[in-house]
Amino acid sequence: MHIQSLKDQVRELAERHPRYDGKEKTDVIHIQELDKYLNQIQETIKIGDRYDIVVDQIVDFVNEVKSIEEQNENRLLLKEGKSLLIDVAKQFQETIINIQNGNLPTAAA
Repeated sequence: MHIQSLKDQVRELAERHPRYDGKEKTDVIHIQELDKYLNQIQETIKIGDRYDIVVDQIVDFVNEVKSIEEQNENRLLLKEGKSLLIDVAKQFQETIINIQNGNLPTAAA
């Protein structure tokens, strides 16, 4: 599981839900925040040996995803998109924890 999977899911969320493609300011903020979290995670990974911080950053990322309101006509689809993104984030978190414990190679970035 690589961080690119998370980036791809954020893009897919933005593309599949037109309200999240930059047309409404509050939705843009969420996508920008998600991108910012992913960039921070990637930079922390590059520093190396800071997996405890990465795990905390993933928790913050998941909380940001959860904070996206589902107030559009496609509420169920948005909820599914958020759930998928959270699942991918948790898989990535497991990968980081395994790396931290010496169970996997360090090619997570």
